[in-house]
Amino acid sequence: MAAAGVAEGDAWIFGYGSLMCADSRSRSGQTGLAVPVNVAGIQRRWGAQVNLPASMVVHPGLTSISAVSVEEEPGSRCNGVIVKVLQSEIPAFDEREAGYTRTPLDPARITAFAPDQAEAMPHLSASTPVYVYVSNTPGGQPSDTYPIFQSYVDVMVRGCLEISPSFCTTFLETTQHWQPADPASKAAYLDDRHAPGYLRFDPVASSPANGARTDELVKQARPTDFATRVKGPGPAPPE
Repeated sequence: MAAAGVAEGDAWIFGYGSLMCADSRSRSGQTGLAVPVNVAGIQRRWGAQVNLPASMVVHPGLTSISAVSVEEEPGSRCNGVIVKVLQSEIPAFDEREAGYTRTPLDPARITAFAPDQAEAMPHLSASTPVYVYVSNTPGGQPSDTYPIFQSYVDVMVRGCLEISPSFCTTFLETTQHWQPADPASKAAYLDDRHAPGYLRFDPVASSPANGARTDELVKQARPTDFATRVKGPGPAPPE
Protein backbone atom coordinates (compact mmCIF):
# COMPACT_ATOMS: atom_id res chain seq x y z
CA MET A 1 0.00 0.00 0.00
CA ALA A 2 1.45 3.34 -1.07
CA ALA A 3 0.85 6.86 0.22
CA ALA A 4 -2.03 8.72 -1.38
CA GLY A 5 -2.71 12.27 -2.51
CA VAL A 6 -5.95 14.20 -2.28
CA ALA A 7 -8.31 14.74 -5.22
CA GLU A 8 -11.71 16.39 -5.62
CA GLY A 9 -15.08 14.88 -4.66
CA ASP A 10 -16.12 12.28 -2.12
CA ALA A 11 -13.97 9.51 -0.70
CA TRP A 12 -14.16 6.73 1.87
CA ILE A 13 -11.94 6.01 4.85
CA PHE A 14 -11.69 2.56 6.41
CA GLY A 15 -11.75 3.06 10.18
CA TYR A 16 -10.63 0.12 12.32
CA GLY A 17 -9.80 1.91 15.59
CA SER A 18 -11.16 5.12 17.12
CA LEU A 19 -12.68 6.10 13.76
CA MET A 20 -15.27 3.37 14.35
CA CYS A 21 -16.81 5.66 17.00
CA ALA A 22 -19.19 8.30 15.63
CA ASP A 23 -18.42 10.81 18.38
CA SER A 24 -14.67 10.40 17.96
CA ARG A 25 -14.58 10.79 14.20
CA SER A 26 -16.95 13.77 14.33
CA ARG A 27 -14.18 15.65 16.16
CA SER A 28 -12.07 15.52 13.00
CA GLY A 29 -14.62 16.38 10.36
CA GLN A 30 -18.21 16.18 9.26
CA THR A 31 -18.52 12.57 8.14
CA GLY A 32 -21.42 10.99 6.36
CA LEU A 33 -22.50 7.39 6.07
CA ALA A 34 -20.56 4.77 8.07
CA VAL A 35 -20.99 1.15 7.05
CA PRO A 36 -19.73 -1.91 9.02
CA VAL A 37 -17.44 -4.03 6.85
CA ASN A 38 -14.71 -6.63 6.72
CA VAL A 39 -11.49 -6.05 4.78
CA ALA A 40 -9.69 -9.12 3.47
CA GLY A 41 -5.97 -9.65 3.74
CA ILE A 42 -5.12 -7.34 6.63
CA GLN A 43 -4.61 -7.96 10.35
CA ARG A 44 -5.29 -5.41 13.10
CA ARG A 45 -2.79 -5.45 15.94
CA TRP A 46 -1.42 -3.37 18.77
CA GLY A 47 2.05 -1.96 18.51
CA ALA A 48 1.86 1.24 16.48
CA GLN A 49 4.37 3.18 18.57
CA VAL A 50 3.30 6.81 18.58
CA ASN A 51 5.29 9.58 20.25
CA LEU A 52 2.56 12.12 20.83
CA PRO A 53 3.23 15.58 19.45
CA ALA A 54 2.89 18.35 22.04
CA SER A 55 -0.55 19.23 20.69
CA MET A 56 -1.79 15.73 21.57
CA VAL A 57 -0.30 15.39 25.05
CA VAL A 58 -3.00 15.75 27.70
CA HIS A 59 -1.13 14.14 30.63
CA PRO A 60 2.56 14.99 31.17
CA GLY A 61 3.26 11.45 32.33
CA LEU A 62 1.75 9.85 29.25
CA THR A 63 3.53 11.14 26.16
CA SER A 64 3.61 8.00 24.03
CA ILE A 65 1.03 5.36 23.24
CA SER A 66 0.65 1.95 21.69
CA ALA A 67 -2.16 2.25 19.16
CA VAL A 68 -3.73 -0.18 16.72
CA SER A 69 -2.67 -0.47 13.13
CA VAL A 70 -3.13 -2.94 10.29
CA GLU A 71 -0.62 -4.99 8.36
CA GLU A 72 -0.89 -7.10 5.24
CA GLU A 73 -1.56 -10.73 6.13
CA PRO A 74 -3.05 -13.13 3.58
CA GLY A 75 -5.99 -15.09 4.91
CA SER A 76 -6.84 -12.57 7.62
CA ARG A 77 -9.69 -10.11 7.74
CA CYS A 78 -10.29 -6.99 9.78
CA ASN A 79 -13.65 -5.55 10.77
CA GLY A 80 -14.27 -1.82 10.87
CA VAL A 81 -16.35 0.82 9.13
CA ILE A 82 -16.04 2.64 5.85
CA VAL A 83 -16.87 6.30 6.35
CA LYS A 84 -17.87 8.69 3.60
CA VAL A 85 -16.02 12.01 3.70
CA LEU A 86 -15.42 14.97 1.47
CA GLN A 87 -11.94 15.07 0.00
CA SER A 88 -11.66 18.57 1.49
CA GLU A 89 -12.00 17.02 4.97
CA ILE A 90 -9.15 14.54 4.51
CA PRO A 91 -6.37 16.91 5.69
CA ALA A 92 -8.11 17.04 9.09
CA PHE A 93 -8.00 13.25 9.29
CA ASP A 94 -4.35 13.25 8.17
CA GLU A 95 -3.57 15.57 11.07
CA ARG A 96 -5.55 13.42 13.48
CA GLU A 97 -3.68 10.27 12.52
CA ALA A 98 -0.24 11.39 13.68
CA GLY A 99 2.29 8.62 13.16
CA TYR A 100 0.27 7.04 10.33
CA THR A 101 0.30 7.30 6.55
CA ARG A 102 -2.89 7.40 4.51
CA THR A 103 -2.75 4.73 1.82
CA PRO A 104 -5.13 3.54 -0.91
CA LEU A 105 -7.23 0.46 -0.20
CA ASP A 106 -8.56 -1.73 -3.01
CA PRO A 107 -12.38 -1.59 -2.83
CA ALA A 108 -12.53 -5.22 -4.04
CA ARG A 109 -11.23 -6.30 -0.62
CA ILE A 110 -14.23 -4.80 1.19
CA THR A 111 -17.38 -6.78 2.03
CA ALA A 112 -20.30 -6.29 4.40
CA PHE A 113 -19.58 -7.29 8.00
CA ALA A 114 -22.63 -9.56 8.11
CA PRO A 115 -24.81 -11.03 5.35
CA ASP A 116 -27.88 -9.11 6.53
CA GLN A 117 -25.95 -5.84 6.08
CA ALA A 118 -25.09 -6.46 2.43
CA GLU A 119 -27.95 -4.29 1.17
CA ALA A 120 -26.51 -1.29 3.04
CA MET A 121 -23.17 -1.58 1.25
CA PRO A 122 -22.47 1.32 -1.12
CA HIS A 123 -21.33 0.57 -4.63
CA LEU A 124 -17.55 0.81 -4.62
CA SER A 125 -16.07 0.63 -8.09
CA ALA A 126 -12.42 0.00 -8.82
CA SER A 127 -11.96 3.77 -9.18
CA THR A 128 -13.68 4.71 -5.89
CA PRO A 129 -11.09 6.41 -3.63
CA VAL A 130 -10.85 4.41 -0.39
CA TYR A 131 -8.09 5.04 2.14
CA VAL A 132 -6.73 3.37 5.26
CA TYR A 133 -4.25 4.78 7.78
CA VAL A 134 -1.22 2.54 8.34
CA SER A 135 1.34 2.97 11.11
CA ASN A 136 4.76 4.41 10.25
CA THR A 137 6.28 2.10 12.90
CA PRO A 138 5.02 -1.41 12.05
CA GLY A 139 6.05 -4.46 13.99
CA GLY A 140 6.10 -3.00 17.49
CA GLN A 141 4.28 -4.30 20.54
CA PRO A 142 2.94 -2.60 23.67
CA SER A 143 5.55 -1.79 26.29
CA ASP A 144 6.12 0.30 29.40
CA THR A 145 7.27 3.09 27.07
CA TYR A 146 4.39 2.64 24.60
CA PRO A 147 1.45 1.42 26.68
CA ILE A 148 -2.15 0.71 25.72
CA PHE A 149 -4.47 3.36 27.21
CA GLN A 150 -7.79 2.09 28.53
CA SER A 151 -9.38 5.41 27.59
CA TYR A 152 -8.50 4.63 23.95
CA VAL A 153 -9.91 1.11 24.21
CA ASP A 154 -13.12 2.59 25.66
CA VAL A 155 -13.64 4.77 22.58
CA MET A 156 -13.14 1.85 20.21
CA VAL A 157 -15.51 -0.36 22.19
CA ARG A 158 -18.14 2.39 22.20
CA GLY A 159 -17.86 2.56 18.42
CA CYS A 160 -18.16 -1.20 18.07
CA LEU A 161 -21.24 -1.35 20.30
CA GLU A 162 -22.87 1.33 18.16
CA ILE A 163 -22.96 -1.40 15.52
CA SER A 164 -23.57 -4.61 17.49
CA PRO A 165 -22.23 -6.77 20.35
CA SER A 166 -20.98 -9.33 17.83
CA PHE A 167 -19.05 -6.62 16.00
CA CYS A 168 -17.41 -5.68 19.31
CA THR A 169 -16.54 -9.28 20.15
CA THR A 170 -14.96 -9.69 16.72
CA PHE A 171 -12.90 -6.54 17.27
CA LEU A 172 -11.60 -7.73 20.64
CA GLU A 173 -10.93 -11.31 19.59
CA THR A 174 -9.20 -10.53 16.29
CA THR A 175 -6.96 -7.67 17.45
CA GLN A 176 -3.54 -9.20 18.05
CA HIS A 177 -0.48 -8.47 20.22
CA TRP A 178 -1.98 -7.15 23.44
CA GLN A 179 1.05 -8.50 25.31
CA PRO A 180 4.47 -6.79 25.42
CA ALA A 181 7.41 -8.44 23.70
CA ASP A 182 9.48 -7.96 26.87
CA PRO A 183 8.09 -10.13 29.69
CA ALA A 184 9.71 -7.74 32.19
CA SER A 185 7.25 -4.99 31.17
CA LYS A 186 4.90 -4.17 34.05
CA ALA A 187 2.84 -1.29 32.69
CA ALA A 188 2.09 -2.05 29.04
CA TYR A 189 -1.69 -1.82 29.55
CA LEU A 190 -2.83 1.13 31.65
CA ASP A 191 -6.17 1.91 33.22
CA ASP A 192 -6.01 5.69 32.79
CA ARG A 193 -9.71 6.52 33.22
CA HIS A 194 -9.02 8.47 36.41
CA ALA A 195 -6.38 10.61 34.64
CA PRO A 196 -6.73 10.11 30.88
CA GLY A 197 -3.78 10.26 28.52
CA TYR A 198 -5.83 9.99 25.35
CA LEU A 199 -6.51 13.24 23.50
CA ARG A 200 -10.00 12.15 22.45
CA PHE A 201 -10.94 10.83 25.89
CA ASP A 202 -14.69 10.26 25.90
CA PRO A 203 -16.40 10.72 29.29
CA VAL A 204 -19.40 8.78 27.99
CA ALA A 205 -17.34 5.82 26.80
CA SER A 206 -15.31 5.83 30.04
CA SER A 207 -18.21 6.50 32.43
CA PRO A 208 -18.53 4.11 35.39
CA ALA A 209 -21.38 2.19 33.76
CA ASN A 210 -19.86 1.98 30.29
CA GLY A 211 -16.39 1.37 31.71
CA ALA A 212 -17.72 -1.60 33.69
CA ARG A 213 -19.36 -2.99 30.58
CA THR A 214 -16.17 -2.57 28.57
CA ASP A 215 -14.14 -4.25 31.29
CA GLU A 216 -16.50 -7.22 31.23
CA LEU A 217 -16.30 -7.49 27.44
CA VAL A 218 -12.49 -7.36 27.45
CA LYS A 219 -12.34 -9.81 30.34
CA GLN A 220 -14.55 -12.27 28.45
CA ALA A 221 -12.73 -11.96 25.13
CA ARG A 222 -9.17 -11.56 26.42
CA PRO A 223 -8.99 -12.68 30.07
CA THR A 224 -5.21 -13.12 30.14
CA ASP A 225 -4.60 -9.68 28.66
CA PHE A 226 -7.12 -7.97 30.93
CA ALA A 227 -5.39 -9.48 33.97
CA THR A 228 -2.18 -7.60 33.09
CA ARG A 229 -3.80 -4.15 33.21
CA VAL A 230 -2.42 -1.82 35.89
CA LYS A 231 -3.50 1.58 37.14
CA GLY A 232 -1.96 4.49 35.26
CA PRO A 233 -0.34 7.56 36.85
CA GLY A 234 -2.53 9.88 38.88
CA PRO A 235 -3.67 13.34 37.84
CA ALA A 236 -0.90 15.76 37.05
CA PRO A 237 -0.29 18.39 39.76
CA PRO A 238 -1.66 21.85 38.95
CA GLU A 239 0.80 24.24 37.40
